[in-house]
Amino acid sequence: MTVYVADSEDIPAFWAAARARAAALDAADPLAALRARFHLPDGVIYLDGNSLGPTPKAAFAEIETAARQEWAEGLIRSWNAEDWFDLPQLYGDRLAPLVGAGAGEVVVCDTASRSISTRPCSRRWRCAPVVASSLPRPAASTPTATLPRG
Repeated sequence: MTVYVADSEDIPAFWAAARARAAALDAADPLAALRARFHLPDGVIYLDGNSLGPTPKAAFAEIETAARQEWAEGLIRSWNAEDWFDLPQLYGDRLAPLVGAGAGEVVVCDTASRSISTRPCSRRWRCAPVVASSLPRPAASTPTATLPRG
């Protein structure tokens, strides 16, 4: 590893070159267009996206629908009418290929107790945390997957 120690007059040139290189890398980034899909306050460079990343703009409409129509109007009926009961399996089927599982083998839940109540409790199933970057409905805690033992 090479360590560069600059003289004080070299520092502005170093940062100018670093900024130019970063701008060139940003311009060539094939994922740069995806930034427009997220809400970020003006002037913010947000680098802490491990647990609460920038809000996907599409999430605002989903949250509005869930709150105003499904929850406020549908009340408890939405568990069936909006298929809330089936969301753990739906998301599990979508994520299953990422963990090498098939449809019906993964369940995504907001808590371990929900995961246990969703699948039969037996020695065939085990719980493992799953990292998910965005889901149409926000989860209150780390999603949990229920996978067959193997």
